[in-house]
Amino acid sequence: MINIWNWTHQEPKFTFYTEAISEGSFDFAHKYRILILSGAIYNDGSKPLFPIAFNLNAKYDSFDNEIIFKSVAIPNDSILNQMKGLKMNFNTSSDLMRVTRINPSDANYGILLFVFETNNLTSFPAVQNMEQLEMTCLDIVGRKRTIKIDLDRLMKTTDARYTFPKSGTIKY
Repeated sequence: MINIWNWTHQEPKFTFYTEAISEGSFDFAHKYRILILSGAIYNDGSKPLFPIAFNLNAKYDSFDNEIIFKSVAIPNDSILNQMKGLKMNFNTSSDLMRVTRINPSDANYGILLFVFETNNLTSFPAVQNMEQLEMTCLDIVGRKRTIKIDLDRLMKTTDARYTFPKSGTIKY
């Protein structure tokens, strides 16, 4: 009986260890705000995890509503590498959106790119004004797994080399 219960309740456990956060913006038919998280995605569960999408839910001290950033794959001709003053090189091999399976006790290190369309906003708060940040992983069967990101630790460990310059805007 216990074995049947254990077998039916085994599942993957999504975890993301965030090393750094970057922010920027670009114009491409619409105005977008970019957040980039570098770190490692883990599966601490007992079954494989098959991620298909990620969301970042951010609460800012100056906004009443939560802002949802959607994950996107890094384009092959990475727009991010064209930002002036950027000290990181982004390529598709480090894109965690391209990871299709994470086995139990496995981890994959890389970056996740998130975007939010800001066409109707006159100003957008900086990362330092975040009150809360949660990441949701949507898996192949439609199950959402949400974790909170420790902003205090993240802001202390984020190095200036991961931060976009204030003039980091691209126009196409």
